[in-house]
Amino acid sequence: MAALWSAALNGGRVLTNTVVLFLLAMLLGPEAFGTVAIATIYIVLLQLAFQQGLAPALVARSRLDDGILDVAFRLALAGATALVVVTLALAWPLGAVFRSPDLPVVLAALAILLPLMALDLVPNSLARRRSDYRLLALRGNIATVVGGVAGVLSAVFGLGIWSLVIQQLVTGFVSTALLLKRTEWRPRFKGNPAPNRRAVRRELLGYSTRASATATTQVLAQNLDALLTGLLLGPRAVGLYRLAARLASTVTDLSIRSGQAAALPDFR
Repeated sequence: MAALWSAALNGGRVLTNTVVLFLLAMLLGPEAFGTVAIATIYIVLLQLAFQQGLAPALVARSRLDDGILDVAFRLALAGATALVVVTLALAWPLGAVFRSPDLPVVLAALAILLPLMALDLVPNSLARRRSDYRLLALRGNIATVVGGVAGVLSAVFGLGIWSLVIQQLVTGFVSTALLLKRTEWRPRFKGNPAPNRRAVRRELLGYSTRASATATTQVLAQNLDALLTGLLLGPRAVGLYRLAARLASTVTDLSIRSGQAAALPDFR
């Protein structure tokens, strides 16, 4: 059953994102997509570089308590805060490199997702530890639909490139809110998170560094073509390229990857 919910999570999200993508493409054009695509790649790489490894570290750990969860949350929040500062410092130079006047403000807006991802870290990891893929599937698909509706309505009302930013921000906020609502854990900003917090921090960071390096390398390799296209040809070319690639990959995502998710437990 967990495998089926995992497949539903993947298939439902891919289908909804694809429909929303092409609705927004008709309303906004490729240049807006290219600019937001470049900004999204940057945000995802930062998120993977620091936070992604912490989730598998919590899932794989044999014992968890509130103190360990607080250490992980504070690590993720501190890293996210530092990355927001770095993003704000690099936003305008990156806009000049990619020849996009809209890129700096888009990067600054999407940087809000970094601390939001830190808040999402612990409840997401706890759901995966107990194989609650039903919860993850429902919250993922609901957030995608709500974010998609918000993006399309924003485009209809003439908000232009900000429609894509609103779509991502609404999706992120709804996703985190739904997960927190179904999780007993709540972040604590004061107090001693764990008696041996230094050892826990070293252990989590050690595992996180290895996992994050692998994930970051994979995502960078997958998006290197889009980044090079942006550097050489600008955001409009990135938008056209990503729209064409998305159309080609949708069939694969709906069939092969969803099937892999459902069949994987049979090979244990």
